[in-house]
Amino acid sequence: MTGRRLRALLSRRMLRAYHKAMGGRVISFEGLKLYVPRGVFNPLLTGSTLMLARTMHPEGRVIDIGTGTGVLALLAARLPEVEIAVGYDESKLPVATARLNARINKLEGKTVFTHSWRRAMSYAPFDSALINPPYLPLEPRDPLDNLWCGGRDLRVVRSILIMASQALRKRGRIWITCSTLSPWRTLAFQAEKIGILLRLCSRLSLIPDTIIVLCGESIGIVKGS
Repeated sequence: MTGRRLRALLSRRMLRAYHKAMGGRVISFEGLKLYVPRGVFNPLLTGSTLMLARTMHPEGRVIDIGTGTGVLALLAARLPEVEIAVGYDESKLPVATARLNARINKLEGKTVFTHSWRRAMSYAPFDSALINPPYLPLEPRDPLDNLWCGGRDLRVVRSILIMASQALRKRGRIWITCSTLSPWRTLAFQAEKIGILLRLCSRLSLIPDTIIVLCGESIGIVKGS
């Protein structure tokens, strides 16, 4: 077993313990009040959400893929240069949670939360995409693991990038988190094949890994990909 895999397993163990202990409460995050039920990703428990929140500069129409509590869409909606922020999640609990958090923070007028990709795409093309995906290169063992495990081959992250390539206009901006525990350079290379150019924007060394934010833009679907 490699050191990288051992650190990924340690990260999963820590995240599971934190989420089981801290579910079902209201938290403060970057000026927002957020209700976080059990089974929804808590943005306080890793540095990835905070890094993304402080790195991103969305504008126009914004899509937040894998919205969870809705935190990234809500932060975007507070910006005057953002027209509307659409949060998508395939599960109903995060969507219900995000809608509640929009009401708590009085941002219902600039946000839409849905578990229907078809409805989310009705607002396309988007100018900006925000993604804090499950980037640990591990197979999920249960629904809780889906919050941070993207498959050993990161197939979940790749599928999210494909969705972003469909949603973004040409030259639309994208920000996505990853980790040095994952083959992020390979991921960036694969993203280019579907028309998204990514580069390293920021990094934060933590225990047991280093979190990174990749940013870039859509160049349109590459023919033959």
